[in-house]
Amino acid sequence: MTKVFEAMETGDEEIQDYVLRCISEISTQEYESLQFYFGKVCALTQAATTNPCPKVGAQAYEFWTTLAREEAERADKQMVSMGYISQCQSDLVALALQGLLILYSEEDDEEEEWGPAMSAGCCL
Repeated sequence: MTKVFEAMETGDEEIQDYVLRCISEISTQEYESLQFYFGKVCALTQAATTNPCPKVGAQAYEFWTTLAREEAERADKQMVSMGYISQCQSDLVALALQGLLILYSEEDDEEEEWGPAMSAGCCL
């Protein structure tokens, strides 16, 4: 995980997008182990939500949506849940509400393009 976190610091938007995708996958494949890195993941995804690259910002919210989905599935199957979402629920709601306000203006911008605002809305 240290290497994953270090890769996020590269400044390369493609790498950052990929790192956030990896963290989402890790959160489902190694759900219980996430507890050891949860604080760092929270800080990393919070910082990524305001990334100048819309793809990176959207992917940060996707992590939280993926984690919430994982916990909902675990609850449905009556499996053990670590309660990650409930641990940071109020902060996460505030973060997602801020994300709804993030708009990027570009000349060729399509209204239906996936970005942080749409991803934050899905997260809510």
